[in-house]
Amino acid sequence: MSYYIIQTILGPIGYEIIEGKIVAIDFNPTKTVFGNETNLSRKIESDIKKYLIGEIKTLDFPIQLKVISFQKNVLEAMKKIPYGETMSYQQLAKDVGIPKGSRAVGNACGANPIPLYYPCHRVIKSDGELGGFSGGISIKKQLLMIESKNK
Repeated sequence: MSYYIIQTILGPIGYEIIEGKIVAIDFNPTKTVFGNETNLSRKIESDIKKYLIGEIKTLDFPIQLKVISFQKNVLEAMKKIPYGETMSYQQLAKDVGIPKGSRAVGNACGANPIPLYYPCHRVIKSDGELGGFSGGISIKKQLLMIESKNK
């Protein structure tokens, strides 16, 4: 396991790599075990920074998910939300085949181990309110602003 913390326009972001695949992105990094710089860590850092300034619209690096199948379905459906757009928890629940499952979808979003790669910041409440976000609502707002400016 290797853990890295990078400084970004949103503040520090941590990410974890196991066996050449990213397994977590963390907006509130607290770990103290760090890895040596590698080609992959340099690519991830570069891609995250480019994403945060709107230079690229998706992240593409090797990942490994350790989630149950329902969560994976939600994350994969979430990845299809276009850059700069939002979708309600309710609509995402319909998209994964559970029309009344907006709370379960919200829980899956909250447990998203690789935010940004799986853009849970694009999922909002039906009434337009932002809902929750692992990095905090202010970071969710900033991510949505970055994307709306660079659509």
